[in-house]
Amino acid sequence: MKNSLSILVPVDFSDYAVNAYRYAINLAEHLGASIKLIHINTEILPASRPTSTIKFPQTMTGLRKKIEQFAEQNHTRNQGDTIAVKTETEVVQGITVTSELIEQSKNFDLIVVGAKGENLLTKRLLGSVPTLLSQKSHCSVLVIPMEAEFYPPAKILYASNWESSDGHYIEECIKWSNHFNSQTTFLHITQEYAAHEFEEIKEKIFETLEEQEDIHFSYLIIDKKAFSPLSAIMIYAKKESMDWIIVANRQKGFFSNLLGLSMTNEIATNPQNPILVLKK
Repeated sequence: MKNSLSILVPVDFSDYAVNAYRYAINLAEHLGASIKLIHINTEILPASRPTSTIKFPQTMTGLRKKIEQFAEQNHTRNQGDTIAVKTETEVVQGITVTSELIEQSKNFDLIVVGAKGENLLTKRLLGSVPTLLSQKSHCSVLVIPMEAEFYPPAKILYASNWESSDGHYIEECIKWSNHFNSQTTFLHITQEYAAHEFEEIKEKIFETLEEQEDIHFSYLIIDKKAFSPLSAIMIYAKKESMDWIIVANRQKGFFSNLLGLSMTNEIATNPQNPILVLKK
């Protein structure tokens, strides 16, 4: 992993944000990374109100104090002792949470965000912050399930298809696997319409692995035939006790082509494991 890795953690003061921050702070200590907590304030008082010019600065000041308290109260290891990780806080005024986070993502290496289940109708109409970040962020996104605790992942599942066999994504996966010395499984899901792809994809992955000078982890490249890629990934991850799932996503990549929009929502809002979405 590169030096001075920077991590952004969105904060809405919910239990999901608390858990994501605690996961991120433990991860940051392990990586030697810095963290920035950010709260996006989307509430704008109407200019017609005589007191709006007074209330608005008070609101922002209150939010700044609140996020500072949030950082101080949750700046701990899983065991409860304090972690010496550089942490900054910021409150930003924005039109929407997601649009502001996408803009902020240009300045970071990784976003760590809590997964939050939502009303199905709301998800269909509006999407979700984890889903939209996974699709549109300029940096990689790590989606954390509720109550997940950080520990170095011993087993990583890399979900592979044609686009995710691109050398860049494999190299990024190798960096994470090397750092944690994780046993890594490159899992390709074969569907009937693309049954011919696996051997070529396997060769691309293998070539990229062989080009690396130092690989400190064991790996497998396997193929599973399944009607539903999402179900196959989740079933395999559970059966083999995977700690992380890594997927690759371009603007029109893994999620939109292989899983489809409805399954994108499901995997990003209700993951069984931490999901790392790699970006190019």
